[in-house]
Amino acid sequence: MKEILPHFIHLGALLYFVCFLFRNQILLRSFAIAADVAYIIYYLSVADRPLWDAAFWSILLLLTNAVMLFIIVCDKNSNNFDDNELKLYRCLSGLSPSDFRRIVRLGKWTRIENETTLTTAGQSLQHLHYILEGEIEMEKDGRRIDAKAPLFIGEIAFLRQRPASATVRLKPGVHYISWLHADLMRIQLKHDNLRTAISAMLNSDLADKLARS
Repeated sequence: MKEILPHFIHLGALLYFVCFLFRNQILLRSFAIAADVAYIIYYLSVADRPLWDAAFWSILLLLTNAVMLFIIVCDKNSNNFDDNELKLYRCLSGLSPSDFRRIVRLGKWTRIENETTLTTAGQSLQHLHYILEGEIEMEKDGRRIDAKAPLFIGEIAFLRQRPASATVRLKPGVHYISWLHADLMRIQLKHDNLRTAISAMLNSDLADKLARS
């Protein structure tokens, strides 16, 4: 075993080299942790007395990578969503769990008990809505269209910064979540992948509506 210990520094360097070949953060952090373990073993055993200064920094790097790995794994895990969040997450399939958490924290949930007008054609909108459950009635250009969840309401107003294109009435029992335009715009500036995902979902939803109309 003593003959092997001097080679742990080479093992650590090799593992660090390999870790930087991965784009996947879980693999990158895992190999970095393994490299730190190899370095720590080397620093504590190769000399007559432990090289505590060098071992300290390797231990600190190991703990940092371990914490970040835990955060990354938690972000990718959807098991801790409540029932409403899990149902919404399954509908918004373009979002990763971490991006979903970012936007769901910004939203406000509402359940309708009486028929309610959500948007009025021609009036400006400050919110983007997603109908998770229930039935709605849309009135546009003199036509009335019945629709069922799930679907976005106000996506054109959000994407193009225009007034509402239709009057939307919610039937009793509708359950939906709303986001302020300003909040969504602000978070999209911070996360490019989130902006791309939201834009793709809204355009897909708009295409589905056009296909049904």
